[in-house]
Amino acid sequence: MTYKDAGVDISNAESLKEHINTCTLSTHNKDVLIKPGLFGGAIRLNTYGIKNAVFSGRIIKSNIENDFFSFGKKLASAIQFDENNIAFLDYISTDRLEISRIKDLISGISEELKQSGIPLIGGETAEMPGIFKTGKWEIVGASFSLEKSQDDSVISSYKKPVGVFSIDGVGTKTMIGVAVKSISGLVEDIISHSKNDIVCQGARALGMLFYIGCFDKSSVQGIENVIRECCSNHKVSPLDILIYEDKECYANNQIDICGSVAGIVEEDEIIMGKDINCGDIAVALPSNGLHTNGYSLARKALFEMGGFSYEDRVGDDTIAELLLRPHIDYSEEILKIRKILGRELKGVAHITGGGLIGNIQRILPEEVSLEINKKWRVPEIFEIIRKAGNIPLHDPINKGMYESFNMGIGIVMIVSEKEVERLMNLCKNAFLLGKIVKRKKERVIFI
Repeated sequence: MTYKDAGVDISNAESLKEHINTCTLSTHNKDVLIKPGLFGGAIRLNTYGIKNAVFSGRIIKSNIENDFFSFGKKLASAIQFDENNIAFLDYISTDRLEISRIKDLISGISEELKQSGIPLIGGETAEMPGIFKTGKWEIVGASFSLEKSQDDSVISSYKKPVGVFSIDGVGTKTMIGVAVKSISGLVEDIISHSKNDIVCQGARALGMLFYIGCFDKSSVQGIENVIRECCSNHKVSPLDILIYEDKECYANNQIDICGSVAGIVEEDEIIMGKDINCGDIAVALPSNGLHTNGYSLARKALFEMGGFSYEDRVGDDTIAELLLRPHIDYSEEILKIRKILGRELKGVAHITGGGLIGNIQRILPEEVSLEINKKWRVPEIFEIIRKAGNIPLHDPINKGMYESFNMGIGIVMIVSEKEVERLMNLCKNAFLLGKIVKRKKERVIFI
């Protein structure tokens, strides 16, 4: 079995990249610093001329229309545009992706944003069978602005502040949380996931927007308090929280959790991977399990093919407990490393949807590849999933284990060879992953 057999055809999303990138770039202005495809989009903030600025934002949901181009324009136009709007991001999820509709939707969003002068700075397109009824769509917009603060703000302490933004969802991990009546950890997941995404560009998270879609609001009772408590623990501000009930859209009792993050970095400290060269070394930090990707494949393998139940035990943990372990937040550790190593920390990849291979490729310059020495300890849960579903380790087309899961790796850092020892001393749980070499046919090679 592969990810495609589990109802998720990643090739559909990959086939949209060129169109999405073209539409996205058409909205960009001179203040946008990062091309599409990295983990966060970046915009200069000094241009807006607001001293003591803070981030604010809105999460937006509109009723879906059959004409997806017009719907895209309507979604983007739901923002009350003014000179303080700085960025827009979209989140699209459904049970089965329809390429033509998504193309129309993104075209409509970008057309409206071009007229308003607001850049489309990020987005997420997800196929999530089981969350939605057949043919139903979840389409959400996230709008960020700058507002004046009466007090000194974090942004004002930067000489050349750059805002970094990202948007994503927890995916079908929510189905396990719903099944065992344990959804609070899913909030921890989206916050950690979001912070990790923008720290790949060297940014510290300051604020987040949250969207909770559900079949019935009673199933997410108290989640707003959980969000505020988790945000406090993570030192990020909850800028907006939208809880939206839609019995026509969601399968019975299902929920969807989406978060969009805004962070800050000095312009000359952005990490983009462009300085990665042959001879540099890849160092990895371990995951504690699946984090937030591959759950459609994991559920089908374990519960449909393998005959497991949520209560079955693996060592000291139940299967449900292993699958619901909250995503690790690596951001503070990465920021500390960046401060010490400076530009010798050349690239950071967060291993999420698309697995180990797909996410490392995102940060590699065109002229290099990464040779991986596959010797790390892969957590037992991945081998249980592989055997239960008879899943190939590698299947670049239909997506096997290494194209679907993090395989025990949460973050990959690329550093110059001379700094490897210092990095390993800074991160006691880090391990050597591989070496950057001259470009080969494959971008990531296992040796």
